Amino acid sequence: MPEDSDSRAHDLSGWLRRRGWRGPRGPVQRAIRDTLRDHLRRGRDGFTLREVMEDAGLDYDNTSDYFAAHTFVAAMRKVTVDFSEWFWREPEYRRYVDDGFTDKTVFKKVVEAMASYDIYPISYDREEKKYRPLTLETWARITKQRAIAIRTEFVRRATEMTSMSRKFPLLRELYPVPTLPTDGRFLALPGARRFRCERCHMTFVDKSWLEAHEKRWHPE
Repeated sequence: MPEDSDSRAHDLSGWLRRRGWRGPRGPVQRAIRDTLRDHLRRGRDGFTLREVMEDAGLDYDNTSDYFAAHTFVAAMRKVTVDFSEWFWREPEYRRYVDDGFTDKTVFKKVVEAMASYDIYPISYDREEKKYRPLTLETWARITKQRAIAIRTEFVRRATEMTSMSRKFPLLRELYPVPTLPTDGRFLALPGARRFRCERCHMTFVDKSWLEAHEKRWHPE
């Protein structure tokens, strides 16, 4: 992650390769990449996709140009969010915290590391109706939206399976309807992280998660 850490750069390179990241595809996405690189290096804050495309010499009203640009912007944001979620679970993150880095600083280093691979994550501000560089606060909002979407999809699928199992009893044995934790009336939220790893001080909601973590990261 830091500029003087070849091992972390290697880790990110390997993660991107495993993730299937191949960078921009075609001249439109390369033009978007170059324009965003220029905007962010100059510290430009708050711009529309139309402005980015016009600065890149592209036609915002052209369906092909717009789709390629929008897809690439979304892909850069998603790969950064995915890497961040992975990195928060890694021992390296805890070492940063132990060295006195705040979460905002660590996330800034994540974004800087991504930029070294020509990945420039931006997010849409619905109030201002402009794109801005991805921040920790925006990352948290995106992650929350993902969690809500996953929960909604889970509930929808469980409802469909319940309905189908009533029509086809055989399905009850083949595919038991999954359930989320509940307090009897509502879906239960995750409990407090009461279980702490004595080696790296990460905390977990469930003891089994702590044991799995210790087995993986602290086998000795």
